[in-house]
Amino acid sequence: MNLIILAAGRGRRLKSKTSLVPKPLVKFLGKSILDYQFSIISKLRIIKPILVLGYKYFLFKRYKFPKIINKEYSSTNMVHSLFKAKKYINNKDLIISYSDIVYSRDILQNLIKKKGDIVVAIDKNFKKYWIKRFKNPLNDVESCKIKNNQILNLGNKVNTFKGIDGQYIGLIKLSSKGSKIFRKVYSDLKKRDKNSLKKMYMTDFLQILIKKGYKITALNFYSPWIEFDNQNDLIIKEHKNRINKILAN
Repeated sequence: MNLIILAAGRGRRLKSKTSLVPKPLVKFLGKSILDYQFSIISKLRIIKPILVLGYKYFLFKRYKFPKIINKEYSSTNMVHSLFKAKKYINNKDLIISYSDIVYSRDILQNLIKKKGDIVVAIDKNFKKYWIKRFKNPLNDVESCKIKNNQILNLGNKVNTFKGIDGQYIGLIKLSSKGSKIFRKVYSDLKKRDKNSLKKMYMTDFLQILIKKGYKITALNFYSPWIEFDNQNDLIIKEHKNRINKILAN
């Protein structure tokens, strides 16, 4: 099984921390974010990582995995980076992961086992986590409506916690059919408006799939994970507690 890690961006919200290294190589408690992710992935020996790189890509030389370079990283977003690795979106099951998250082996295993052509990991315990991370958590929360385990809405700005069923964490599994759906919808969009795809967020793409009638299945979980989005995420006590629980899993 391939796992595409989207690691092309700089991560400007970490400010000076990414002036010399890309966001995935920023260290937390002496170890890079990416190395934490690899330590979890390596526990499941069925997974082959592929890196999509951009900003300071040459600093990833020590990682002996396939690498694809998005030279337009500074003017593009997640969907464009993903489809730079189009040859790996093929007839195998595939996992897509952001590079600034750390998740447990349980979350990864349950994602692999979950039935569905497009499965998205959803944190059901997000509210307590967001409140510990942000002074104004609603500034960062996005919509997520789930019914009968199917995601009906995702990624829009909200002004209340009411009606939010969870949070998308940046972790997706595709079956071979799901990969085919991703390729087809991307190809159709590219024919109509190539430029809009360059700036498209992953949640925008998933929302388009929902509107087209494709089923997006939720993998609901309550166990700890970590997102490194800003400088505060590198120092808060919550993340120090969480990393120990994740690594012990």
